[in-house]
Amino acid sequence: MHSREQYDRFRSFSRRQRWLAAVLLVSLFLLVNLALLMSIGIRTAGDSPRYLDGAENLLKGLPLQERQPYYTGYLLLIAFCQMTGSGLPGVVAIQLMMAGLAALALYDLGRRLHGESAGLFAAALFAANPDVARWNAYILTDSLYISLVILAVWSTHKAFELRRYWYVLAAAVLVTATLIRPNGSVLILVSLLYLSSGIKRRNLRRLVISAILLASILGALALLRFYTLRFGDNPVTILRYGVTGISEWSVKMPAEPGPFAGEWTDLISYVARHPFASVRLGATRVAIELVHARPFFSFKHNALVLVTLPVLYLLALMGLRLSRNRSLARLIVLTIVAHLAVVAATYADWDGRFLLYVLPLVCLLSSCALASLVAKRARALSSKDMEEPAEGEDDRAVTVIE
Repeated sequence: MHSREQYDRFRSFSRRQRWLAAVLLVSLFLLVNLALLMSIGIRTAGDSPRYLDGAENLLKGLPLQERQPYYTGYLLLIAFCQMTGSGLPGVVAIQLMMAGLAALALYDLGRRLHGESAGLFAAALFAANPDVARWNAYILTDSLYISLVILAVWSTHKAFELRRYWYVLAAAVLVTATLIRPNGSVLILVSLLYLSSGIKRRNLRRLVISAILLASILGALALLRFYTLRFGDNPVTILRYGVTGISEWSVKMPAEPGPFAGEWTDLISYVARHPFASVRLGATRVAIELVHARPFFSFKHNALVLVTLPVLYLLALMGLRLSRNRSLARLIVLTIVAHLAVVAATYADWDGRFLLYVLPLVCLLSSCALASLVAKRARALSSKDMEEPAEGEDDRAVTVIE
């Protein structure tokens, strides 16, 4: 077989191969998640009491307390499962179902970026990653939000290409993501910017994008003002004290004379007076999240993270150059950057969950490079087979010479 034909066969699957790939992915997904569930069971940790108490308040008709309104979607899910009798196992089952849909969406996204082999790699990297899968067993918002980030990218790109009723699906996913976690608001911003880029008339496109950015800035300032009035641990205060999210890696910030009220106006004035220190703090937070290692993790855990993640990042950069669908690649990169910007403005998560929100998208880009490398290897082997003489040819050649 010619090397080009083998390369094409690698990139496109037959119907039988698609079904086989689907069975393998489902089996891998179930194997990893069932193993984790049998190992750790259904878990509550960290903010779980906030969600459980909030769901109970909804069932009793009581008002939500403190930060509970920001996670109304997750509270409604828990309340629904409690009301129907499925309880916490029902919550985990829904989280697993959404993760399965996200794996299928990754397959489709990878297929559009660099062929079906890239889609298979992307879905497999997601399904087999225990660092992501373990959150499916927790009564926390992270599992659903990871899945919704993937589904938001997939549905937004579908709306960009096919329009019509796909806008409704994309809007539903984006609203759901925002109700599950406040971070979902950046998905709405990214999706609006991406969809606006498809406007044909250049002047109108620029006007719409400018309006979206202005509205986002005003909305962010209004939200910041509301947040600083209600909570002490707000972005203004943690900027002043160099909070990164990991106490061992805090950053020393320039001191300010007099009291620091922590109002939203203080944020603007402090950044204006100390721009380099503020940028350094934001960059440190992002670096901590990307490194994903922590001083309280075990040596083996940190070693595994520090070996695998740089490879994934390098492959992602290579995959970005190989992506055939440039508009989709831009959407993926914009989604990753937007979530890292939130980390820069707030803090790196204590156990690295914020990275997991975009890690499947990083692996999606990495899958393009993996598919290309495997295909090149297949072509090289095919070319080598063509160059080698068939068995017995050397003996016949010697006979002719003699």
